[in-house]
This record gives sequence, structure tokens and C-alpha cells, in this order.
Amino acid sequence: MKELIFTRDELYNLVWAEPITVLLKKYQITDHKLRKICKDMFIPIPKSGYWSKMKFGKPVKIEKLPEGYKGKLEVNFSVKMDEDPIINETPLVHLQKQIENDNRLNLRVPSLITNPDKLIIAYREFMSQRKILTDYRDIYKMKGANLNINVNRDNTERALRFMDTLIKALRVRGHDIFFRNQTTYVSIKNEEIALRLKEKTKKIKVIKEGQSLDYQRISFLSLQIRENWHPIEFNDGKYLTIESQLPKILARIEMEGIIDHERSIQWKKEEDERVEKERIKKELEKRQDDDLAGFNDLINKAKRRYTAEMLRDYINLVEQKAIEKNSISEDLAKWIEWARKKADWYDPFVESFDELLNDIDRESLIMPKRSK
Repeated sequence: MKELIFTRDELYNLVWAEPITVLLKKYQITDHKLRKICKDMFIPIPKSGYWSKMKFGKPVKIEKLPEGYKGKLEVNFSVKMDEDPIINETPLVHLQKQIENDNRLNLRVPSLITNPDKLIIAYREFMSQRKILTDYRDIYKMKGANLNINVNRDNTERALRFMDTLIKALRVRGHDIFFRNQTTYVSIKNEEIALRLKEKTKKIKVIKEGQSLDYQRISFLSLQIRENWHPIEFNDGKYLTIESQLPKILARIEMEGIIDHERSIQWKKEEDERVEKERIKKELEKRQDDDLAGFNDLINKAKRRYTAEMLRDYINLVEQKAIEKNSISEDLAKWIEWARKKADWYDPFVESFDELLNDIDRESLIMPKRSK
């Protein structure tokens, strides 16, 4: 057996990234146990119908991870050992290890930027034309900038050093970074992952002289991955700065792109299957329609042939009776000639021209509408 350790945040992200049925097979845990763990750690899980809506591109509601949780922050899953121990690592942990062992990367944030990325240069040029703000409430509004960095003046250089290191690492890993519609994106496998670095503030309790209780506002950096859909945040913490989390951050950005890419492939496959099924269905319906139309035409022509022969028999009988009685008049002779022409016009094997019936449908024998 092998133990896998998940933080509360990692488990929350897992259950919102893939259906529980997939996680059960991947991590060899029972449905009951996984749901109980999520319940005990106050981790919301997608409700019934969520993945079906996702499948068809319908709007879905993603529940945020509740704050203020005081319980344990990690959970162990027991899984069977496979021949390859890497299989028992979570994909995110495996990717993070690959990144940490990537000798091309420099994931140490320097104290001073040298040879800044072009996005950092453009950002500085943009900010040099902005009003300098100092109050914690006056976080830079970034409309018009090329990077989503919302911090106040005291944290600007730190934010730029962090972003410069992250951007360079992303480029080394083969990913493009671009700005569109006031949002910074990273392109991972042609999937766009939004990034935003911002400054957040919170109040903490402090005890002053005389044991009096007061509150102090502190600020910290927070990197947000995705803005509107399933946002993921990495924050300065009590023991870990955001700079020390760079390998994990980079791995998470790439993993989000991989998940989106796999989801896009699956959606494309399902859409192609749906289109193919629809094509086959329409093709079958057309064949059925054509076949039924052909069969109806067969019946109608057979009926016309039978009716035409019946008419001829009747006309011949009228003529024969008149001859027997020596009573063929001029009018009767004209009628016999007229009737035989109508039978020939109606007979599907003859369909002779008829001046008066030329515009009449032989199948329905309905007079077309006349213009008023």
C-alpha cells in the first residue's frame, strides 16, 4: 500500500476538476469514503447534473471553498502499489517534480530584475505614466495595462520580480503569454488560462500594551489562476511566501491547461459523435422518406394502371352493347373516343397529352388553384 497526501485545497480542486467516478478509479478510493472526507473537511462537491451541464456547455455554479475552517488541512489516501511508483502520484505532484527537476528553469525570484521580459518593460512604461498611489485602498486600477497586476506602490517591485520570474519560466516551458480584453492569459496546449496578481488585505488581532485588544491591517500578495470560472489562488502565508511556491504555481497553471485540453478533446469527440449520429439519423430519415415516396408512387401508378384498364373495359363494354343494339349515335362515338383518350392520359404506361388536363396532377386529380 502507498499513502497519498492531499491538502484541503488540492482535494477541493480535484473534485471540481473531474467527476467523482473518475477519481474513484484513479485513486482507488470508495465513493462513500471520498464523500465523507469532503463532508468532514467542509469541501463542497458538484451537485447532480453539474457534469452533464459542463458536457453540453451550459452555465454551471461552482461553490467556493468555505473559509474559516479549523479542522485538519491534509488527508491521506491508501492506494495499492503498482509496479511503477509514479502511477501512484497525483498528476499535479508528478508535474511539479518534473518542473523542479527541469534544469532549464530558474525559479528563484531575484532581489533585482536583470534583463526583464518584454511584458515587464511594457508594464513599467505604462505605470510610469500613472499617478502614484500610496493608501492601501488605492490599489492600481489596471485598465489599459498589459499585465493584470493590482498592487499598491510599496509592493510594485516585488510583484514585478515575481511576475518576471514566472513569465520567463512559462516561456522556457514553451507557453505563450498575451493580453486581451483587459486580461492576461497563458496559452497551454492552445487553452487560455487567465492570470492575475493582486494585493489583498486582512485584519489581524494584536494585543497592545496593557493587554488591550486591537486590530491591524496587513497586506499580502495573491496570484489568481482563472478569474470567472473555478478561480484558484496562491497567497502569501504565515510560513510560505508566494515566491517560494513558484514550482507548485507553475505546475498548477500547466495542469489547468492540460485539464482544459483534455476536456476540449473530450467535448470535441462527443460533439463529433453527436454530429455523426445526427448525420446518420438524417440520412436514414431521408432514405425512409425517399423509400416511402417511391412506394407511394408505386401504389399510385399501380392504381392508375388498374383504373385505366378498368376504364377501357367499361368503354369497350359500352361500345359492344351499343353495337349489339345497333344504337351507336354520333354523340356516343365522340364520347367513346373522348373516354379512351382520358384512359390513355391516366395510364402510367401511356400518359398521352391532353389539352384540358395537362396541368392536372394525375395522382391526386386536383385542379390547381386559379388566380382571381
